[in-house]
Amino acid sequence: MERIQSKPAPPKKGSSGCGLRGCLSFLGCGCVFPLIFIVILGIAAIFLLPSLSAPSSGPSSLPKPVEISREDKWSLQDKLKTAASQPDPIKLNLTLPEFNALLSRVDLKLAAGFALTKAWSFPSQDGLSLVLEGSGFWMRRLSVVLQFATPPEGRRLKKMLFNEHPVPERLMRGVGIPWLERWLKDSAGIDVHIEGPSEYTVTIASDEIALAGPFPWLRTPHQGEGQ
Repeated sequence: MERIQSKPAPPKKGSSGCGLRGCLSFLGCGCVFPLIFIVILGIAAIFLLPSLSAPSSGPSSLPKPVEISREDKWSLQDKLKTAASQPDPIKLNLTLPEFNALLSRVDLKLAAGFALTKAWSFPSQDGLSLVLEGSGFWMRRLSVVLQFATPPEGRRLKKMLFNEHPVPERLMRGVGIPWLERWLKDSAGIDVHIEGPSEYTVTIASDEIALAGPFPWLRTPHQGEGQ
């Protein structure tokens, strides 16, 4: 008499480890890993692709830096020589080309996760924007745009962009500005409080930028020039 082999009973619906309930429980579910992988790819696309696709000269939406003539460099040098003999605080009234010539001399060390390669500025709709180009935070190219307001607000930072992505207001005040203050202190030795009283002041007008403060590196031309 032949023995009839019984067929295994089909699994009950919903008992599989890769069902919806199994995925949500995170216990023995292989389908969770592709989902995690997709999430990681999405995060990488948000933070890495803008930096990799940006041209080497900077974000395409930004205007080109103003041209700096030889006369601008000479006039800046004369103003720096005069400022070096001033008592504290040093005061400088610079045109936009002179200010950009000054920024081109800056050579700062790596600090707060950011390495600066180039700094320049351009007039924005309601003030002045400062562009910091470099690398950091696992990104080969990183541009930080700081938009400052016109008087009477003076130095107040109104907007911050990382690789052309605007930083939300609350995140900028709670994280972005403290990071910027720490970077300035560690890289340049400038202890400035952007949102509060400070011994450094910046007054932005339509045709010139007035700087006032200790600026110890301006008294040592070789360090100030970054050469």
